Amino acid sequence: RAWHTLAPVDFALQLAGKHLAVEDDRAELLEQYARAAPLALRTLLELDLSRVSGVATDGRSAGQLARVLNLCTQLSSLSLSGQPLPGLVLVEMVSNLNLGALPLLQTLRLSACSICAAGATALAQAFGARQAMAQLRLLDLSANELGDEGVAELLSVLKQQRLPRLQEWRLQEVDLGDEALLSLA
Repeated sequence: RAWHTLAPVDFALQLAGKHLAVEDDRAELLEQYARAAPLALRTLLELDLSRVSGVATDGRSAGQLARVLNLCTQLSSLSLSGQPLPGLVLVEMVSNLNLGALPLLQTLRLSACSICAAGATALAQAFGARQAMAQLRLLDLSANELGDEGVAELLSVLKQQRLPRLQEWRLQEVDLGDEALLSLA
């Protein structure tokens, strides 16, 4: 079957474990899929891209992923765990999210994504100014290098009640300084 005729979950499963060698191929694939399956994406409830190799390795593919996610209005669970999302890649992804994106998302797994302080700041922007993911209940940022600055940005979002339904914030294996630890207490 041609990839563009697959349901979103089947498409993700087809890609699982496969490696596309050129970043432009990934971006083009996401762009074509975003054009080919917007109605199907609107019905998608769960998306686990943790086993898909290199989903968003550069700014272009990160922007395309964000545009796909903008179509996923019913999505309740998203896992990008293990995907490398260093600062500028995550910034690009967040900057392409629509205002109020992922309105029903309850679980966001971003463990071991190489997220640094700049990436944490971008996430804080998504939760704050972009009012995205307001229904979020679980945020997993374990095994990232958020730094004290990144944690401070995320804490300010929590203090502003931008994630009013958040029940669990996972930060296992995150190196934090004394200042960040005190602010979490």
